[in-house]
Amino acid sequence: MIDLAKELSGTYTIRTKSGEALEVEIQPSPTWPYFSGHFPQMPILPAVAMIDISQHFIQEMIQSKNLLSNISSFRIKNPVSPNDKVVVKIQKENSTFHVSWMSYEGDKSLADISLQFLEL
Repeated sequence: MIDLAKELSGTYTIRTKSGEALEVEIQPSPTWPYFSGHFPQMPILPAVAMIDISQHFIQEMIQSKNLLSNISSFRIKNPVSPNDKVVVKIQKENSTFHVSWMSYEGDKSLADISLQFLEL
């Protein structure tokens, strides 16, 4: 099991945060366990990692450990490699959290995800 809080430590900066939105700057570390088995010759961040990281920041945004209940959409548009500078933008609309992974320069969409959570 990956200790995500430990792995993320020192790899991100929160740009903006409110009850409805969050923007985080991340630089994925090449030491993250996600990369070790996901194409050793050309490591890329797997979809499950994007979901885990998105969930981590959504839970931080809403200050709750609500459980992920549905992934209503997920589309990877471009790969995320170790040390890439990435901006993750989260926007809450009703009960859905829309997550956009973008290149740091903002010129390239990396992934779009829509998630719902079960309230505890």
